[in-house]
Amino acid sequence: MGKVRAQALGMGLVCVLGSTGCAIETPDEVLGPDAVEEETRQTEQKAVIQISTLAQLRAMSPSGDYELSGNINASATQTTPFVPIGTSSTPFTGSFNGKGYKISNLRIAGNRHYAGLFGYAYAADIQDVKLENVSLTNSASYYYSGALAGYLGSSTVYYVEVSNSTISGGGYTGGLVGLAGSGSYVVGTNGSSVQVSGASYVGGLFGHLTSSSLINSHTSGGSVSGGDSVGGLVGRGSGGGVSYSSATQVNVSGTSNTGGLVGLANSSGIYYSSVSGQVNGGARTGGAVGQITDATSVYTTATNMTISGATDTGGVVGLALRTDISQSSVSGVINGGNHTGGIVGRISGSQAKRAVLTYSFIDDRASGAISTVQGGTPVGMAVGTAGEYVDLTRSYAIGRVSGATTKIGGFVGEINAPGLTEVGNEPRAYVNEIFTKVEVLPTFDNSNNNVYAGGLVGKMLGGDVQNINIAGLVRGRHFVGGAIGHTTNTGANVTPSLVRSLLTRGEVTNVATPQRSGVLGGATGVFGRCTGLYWDSTTDTGTAPPLDPDESPSCQLGKSSNELKAPARVNLGPDYPNGNFLLFIYGAQITRAIQQAQGRPECTIGSGSDGDFGFGFCNGVDGLYDPPVWVLNSSSEYNTLVNVPNPHRQPK
Repeated sequence: MGKVRAQALGMGLVCVLGSTGCAIETPDEVLGPDAVEEETRQTEQKAVIQISTLAQLRAMSPSGDYELSGNINASATQTTPFVPIGTSSTPFTGSFNGKGYKISNLRIAGNRHYAGLFGYAYAADIQDVKLENVSLTNSASYYYSGALAGYLGSSTVYYVEVSNSTISGGGYTGGLVGLAGSGSYVVGTNGSSVQVSGASYVGGLFGHLTSSSLINSHTSGGSVSGGDSVGGLVGRGSGGGVSYSSATQVNVSGTSNTGGLVGLANSSGIYYSSVSGQVNGGARTGGAVGQITDATSVYTTATNMTISGATDTGGVVGLALRTDISQSSVSGVINGGNHTGGIVGRISGSQAKRAVLTYSFIDDRASGAISTVQGGTPVGMAVGTAGEYVDLTRSYAIGRVSGATTKIGGFVGEINAPGLTEVGNEPRAYVNEIFTKVEVLPTFDNSNNNVYAGGLVGKMLGGDVQNINIAGLVRGRHFVGGAIGHTTNTGANVTPSLVRSLLTRGEVTNVATPQRSGVLGGATGVFGRCTGLYWDSTTDTGTAPPLDPDESPSCQLGKSSNELKAPARVNLGPDYPNGNFLLFIYGAQITRAIQQAQGRPECTIGSGSDGDFGFGFCNGVDGLYDPPVWVLNSSSEYNTLVNVPNPHRQPK
């Protein structure tokens, strides 16, 4: 076919020019269908421009599509800084594919809003580029600073790295991006040895992540510092979430809402992520998150942490409001002010949404791990303060908790859930299936003559505690308990506290001043009401009060229950329709019977309904257990057992 001269007429038609004039034909009649398809593809797709020099990088258009064809050494920008591509009025809307190549020694012009390789990008696609030795200095009065971009909106970022760089700015400052706006999707971003500083919303990778997802992104080494909302990965997250990401050997410091991963998270979940390093902050400081609100769940590991904060300091979360914390763990040293806990400093829910801590732990038995918690009032090995509408379940704490405090607990420093309104049949605060092996060691001075200390809870105002296993050492002054230092059953606005099915082991010491009377409890100190307690202490602390056969036995136990006999009949009251499950204190004979029948020396009696019933606590891995209820047949010897459901066990 010879050369064809054609002219487009519109409406899908062309004019083929010949010797006789213009013949109207369709494009495929002129060029063939394959040629038309290729021509259409080239028309619909913008040409991709290759970049291999700094001059070409400077000349990028906000609407172009670009690819790197080699590494670029941008050292010339040290004298003539690079001007960011895209502004708020003319954003970068194209694509940029680094093809795995590197841009190094880039100095980005500061003293402007929206500073980065891309100043302002919207609906852009940026991927596969490495930024090394980037320098960006913005004064505190300028917002949105990051090595890659100052601002991203509705954009995608894949596999971008920044290393050995220094980024400073005002608000919304990140090692990679200042702010990733609604609809942005970020996967596989990494930072290494990046120094980031700013005023507020400052993060190792992202200053602010709003309604956007951060997936499989990591940072290591370097430092992040600022004022409010400072995080090793993200300063503030609003909506969206962080998943499968980590911050390793980070050094994060802020004045409020400071976290090793995220400083402040609102409706932003954190899933399967980890952190190690050092976090220093003021109010609301956490190993992973400073403050988290209305989040669905947190699956976070904080390892070998050194954490220092003020009010609301926690090994994983400083302050958790209406949030589920699940399968999270921490090891390290935590020092804080009031409301300090090894896992979470303070946790609280609402009638609309309870807060939950479950399947989580702080443990000092890992190789080289040290787990200690020191704080003000209250302080707990796992939780500093638990407020209303909180569930603390299936978790454990191992280590040491201390401080010049008045409320200190092996798991919770204080449960403060007096409660005026219940949601359904749920208690204001619910604690179930907890194991602790903690040294509870407050320090004493003239400011804390009364120290509420307990192997589980220091002071308890309302709530329901059951199925607890405690080992360790408790030291306190005036109000001391192997399980709970002090609870209350009085007050017009206080729902009575309830404790049942509880085993404590260990040593309890009341260091009372001579002028004060010491109240020492084997299971509890001063208490409201309790059932199903078992006290097996290595220390004889006094004389147990007599048991009234028609009333609940006193919760102020002084001797091992091996020396006590339960009454033949007890009045369980309206709270216990299934009386054969929730019972009182038993002597050595029934304890030995359970042990012999099961062949499990770790099984001990927690409770029973009369002389023939028993509740067996059988410890599993690391002291965590899923207790069955073993009912002794009243007509047989003690070695006949029947396994029955536990009506109070929470479903897995």
